[in-house]
Amino acid sequence: MLRRVRRGYSADAAAVSLHWYSMRSRLVVLAAAFLTVAPFGRASAQATARDSVLAPVHRVFDAMRARDTVGLREVFDSTARLIGTRASANVSIRSRTPTEFLTSITTTPTDQTSDERMFDPEVRIDGPVAQVWTYYTFRAGTTFSHCGIDAVTLVRAGTTWKIVSFVWSVRTNDCTHRE
Repeated sequence: MLRRVRRGYSADAAAVSLHWYSMRSRLVVLAAAFLTVAPFGRASAQATARDSVLAPVHRVFDAMRARDTVGLREVFDSTARLIGTRASANVSIRSRTPTEFLTSITTTPTDQTSDERMFDPEVRIDGPVAQVWTYYTFRAGTTFSHCGIDAVTLVRAGTTWKIVSFVWSVRTNDCTHRE
């Protein structure tokens, strides 16, 4: 079998060149595959971190509906502050400790059980500090009461996120998601 060899190249040099070209092609394909898959791994890690921050906030709302004071106490740091604000002629600000908040949940009549739902939460995380900013609606029992924004600050203690601040606005106008 005759091989054509370019001028100045031996048959061995051509074979090495062909082998290098083949290896380079494989490396390009592998790099392209990695770059295609790598962002999904990062997105998955971000989704997991986001979910771990949202979990205590969801637990608050679930525990409020269930009137579960043990579950509520577990998600709050003992030094946490809960602050509700109402926009009116005189802005009112009411600050509570977790214990005061738990008392308000247990003393609410059962037909007026607190039912809070969040929509489209934004989550920011920087190391052991996280912030959740979300629109919410609130029902007393089955009756729509109000809506607003929840701003929740969490700090990671080991592998657990604890709520250190839960601030919310209360309004009755411009409320969406009333269903």
